[in-house]
Amino acid sequence: MNWNKSIFLAHANEDKPIVRKIAKRLKEAGLEPWMDEESIQFGEKWSDVADNAIKKARFFMACLSSKSVSKDGYVQREFRLALSQLELKSPQSIYFIPALIEEVDLPNISVGTIHFGDYHAVKIFEEHEFNKLIQQLQKQANIDVKIKQRESPNFAELRTAIANGKLDSAIRILLEYVKTQDND
Repeated sequence: MNWNKSIFLAHANEDKPIVRKIAKRLKEAGLEPWMDEESIQFGEKWSDVADNAIKKARFFMACLSSKSVSKDGYVQREFRLALSQLELKSPQSIYFIPALIEEVDLPNISVGTIHFGDYHAVKIFEEHEFNKLIQQLQKQANIDVKIKQRESPNFAELRTAIANGKLDSAIRILLEYVKTQDND
């Protein structure tokens, strides 16, 4: 794992389906999400491996839901360990990211002088905020983002329209594409 691009995803087990989707998006963006189910080998001591990953990770994302903020156990322990790691980092360092996966209040957790609620939360259930977060993480991790060329028209649909003699449909597809280019 490239720890400079790593992001520890702390979450309640009940939120795992949502967090898997988050991990997939982060991976597609060039980041390396750390999740217990994919990163811990059979026979390893879970708490030791997770603690080490929290300490090594470039970012720590607290995936917050009504379940994770009210649940006792490991997720609360992970939050506290991340806050204690934050005490060791420089003040301008971006490490601890409260990420709301649903509308919920931040938990009242403190470690020393570090308070969970002092950190700006992102509502990743809102697409534009999630995209903004991904861009910020890529920048912080120095991930070279190649500018993708604008998607070409749906060539499969275009070929089908032409093959079936539906030139009006083919022209409509191309005009829609040109219109999206003009809006940029």
